[in-house]
Amino acid sequence: MKWIGVTLLALAAVAMLAGDLMAAPHHSWTLRFDLFTPKGVNCEASAPHASVRRGQDLRGMPRITVTGDISTASITCTAPDGSRWRTALPADSRRPLSQTVEGLATWRPNARWMRLQVLADPSDIGQSTAPQVYRFTRLP
Repeated sequence: MKWIGVTLLALAAVAMLAGDLMAAPHHSWTLRFDLFTPKGVNCEASAPHASVRRGQDLRGMPRITVTGDISTASITCTAPDGSRWRTALPADSRRPLSQTVEGLATWRPNARWMRLQVLADPSDIGQSTAPQVYRFTRLP
């Protein structure tokens, strides 16, 4: 009888932990660059309430993944010519919190703009959803 009580207590504790984990917001946001972005672009993420993982893709371009609360997260990129660009990570309220959102940064040399396209989730293939386009702000 004593083991039944201990087992029930342990199951209740596991159920409470699982409920907390499932209720917590979990966004995963990945930024990558298109094929025409020149070498030498460097990006940093500022996310006070999220974890940031930096890496590179096969071409050596930066790849940044932000996981957690992205409501205050922003990304600042520096181009090879020294110009700096910043954007806030757009949280798409139409997507479930557990989906990964991918952003594709498009930058052209001598261009006065840099844009960010929020792409459809890989599980959304087959649905006709157009990417949302946001602009980076050029910093002085």
